[in-house]
Amino acid sequence: GPRYDIARFGMEVFRASPRQADLMMVAGRVSQKMAPVLRQIYDQMPGPKWVLAMGVCASRGGMFNNYAIVQGVDHIVPVDMYLPGCPPRPEMLMDAILKLHHKIQHEPLGEKRAAALAAARADGTAKDLHIEMPSTVRADRAARKAYEDAAARGRTGQFAIEQRGGNAVLLPGERG
Repeated sequence: GPRYDIARFGMEVFRASPRQADLMMVAGRVSQKMAPVLRQIYDQMPGPKWVLAMGVCASRGGMFNNYAIVQGVDHIVPVDMYLPGCPPRPEMLMDAILKLHHKIQHEPLGEKRAAALAAARADGTAKDLHIEMPSTVRADRAARKAYEDAAARGRTGQFAIEQRGGNAVLLPGERG
């Protein structure tokens, strides 16, 4: 329906070659045998290019924790956006695409992207546009309130680590 219309992003047109694409959406588990193929497709895409890991299987291997499955597509290609869920909800996919558009508009592009970001981080003028999309926070009102409080203090990355049960550390670029 019109609520989930991806035609407005130009994504309804079939692209027969990775040379005509700028966004790779990886969905589902990636086997060790498919990893080189995925990397080859990524290498064939022209720059600038972005990768969206769609779902838990693509992001972290899902429930398949064995030798034949890559535990996250970020071991193969650099991922710009992680989309949680099994499967992700349609509105979360649209939200991820909009957030990726925001990230694209506010970051340098091209071959000097890494150097420009490193220089801006060194002099303190850069804001890392790491966007966390916590799926459990959306349903739980108390967790949502805690997330909004963390966002107001500039500690969304720290909040995400605490939600995953990780160590409580102050991430670079976050205020205390």
